[in-house]
Amino acid sequence: GKHQIVVAFAYDGGFGAGGDVTLFVDNNNVDFARIDKTVPLVYSMSGETFDVGVDTGSSVGPYPSRF
Repeated sequence: GKHQIVVAFAYDGGFGAGGDVTLFVDNNNVDFARIDKTVPLVYSMSGETFDVGVDTGSSVGPYPSRF
């Protein structure tokens, strides 16, 4: 059946700072983790992006067919 999965990130604030991550499944808190540091930069929006669940950036190389 269908379920709702949510990841909440409570950022400490500041350049490259960490935060607390909480995983919820169907509104139930199922796990927790601490991330000490984050990436201290902004990803480019000019073709190569940081996507979750989809990749809209350019391909790795030319392919002989569409598959």
